[in-house]
Amino acid sequence: MMRALSSFRRDRRGGAAVEFALIAPFLATIIIGIMTAVPLVNASQKMRDGVSAGALYVMTGRTNTTSVRDVVMAAWSGRAYADTVTVTSYCTCAGVECACTSLCADGSVPVGFIRIQAATTVTTVGGTRTLTANQLVRTK
Repeated sequence: MMRALSSFRRDRRGGAAVEFALIAPFLATIIIGIMTAVPLVNASQKMRDGVSAGALYVMTGRTNTTSVRDVVMAAWSGRAYADTVTVTSYCTCAGVECACTSLCADGSVPVGFIRIQAATTVTTVGGTRTLTANQLVRTK
């Protein structure tokens, strides 16, 4: 009996299988994490590139919201049909939204802004997530 136990203790043939069984859950967690994160990061970066292109377009003096939207859509590679881009133009007087066509109550010129907002939905191993990107550019 002692000889059988002694030879069993020295036998290393199943050691690799036991070690793999202990490490496998951690490896699976890491792989699932990568499979979840990579599509999210990729989609987010492509969307932000498009929004940044639109902001740069506005910074060159162009304020037509339809043109800005078209620039964002063209620069957003891999964009899906359901992805959205919203471009709004507005002015403020002392931090309060007002008409862009008249002076502020104190006689100053309203401060103009263009807001670019984009949204996309990404489905990964971890589920479906909605990503957004926003950029606010002062025009006046």
